[in-house]
Amino acid sequence: LDPCVELAALAVSYGICTLLAVFAPFPLATVPAFLGRRLSRSYGAWSLLATVALYTCKAAAESNELGSSTYRILCRGLSSSSAVHLGVCTAKALLDDPALYPAALAVAPVSIASLAMHTLTVVFCGKQGFGMN
Repeated sequence: LDPCVELAALAVSYGICTLLAVFAPFPLATVPAFLGRRLSRSYGAWSLLATVALYTCKAAAESNELGSSTYRILCRGLSSSSAVHLGVCTAKALLDDPALYPAALAVAPVSIASLAMHTLTVVFCGKQGFGMN
């Protein structure tokens, strides 16, 4: 796929997560972050930052500047933060009782979509940030 399309799709996905974290009712608001009720609203700020960073990378891809060190570092940071997020979610799934996360289980399709978004961020931004394209 074209990096512009990949990055645009990710930017839109993170934008939707921003809106969910800020405006959606519970339990839906807790899904993008998997951090529970107390921290889910503040996750909207991080996902807004990721949205802007991904849009900036998309603009760089359109002007053939995505390979420069600035954008590679930005992609590396996005990939790394999503990898850490997936690691935390995996650890929570392995170590905690699933009954502790009724919100994520109540809206399972959205939970799966959020995990897929972070996985795609690791893959797409990782290949740009670490020069594997």
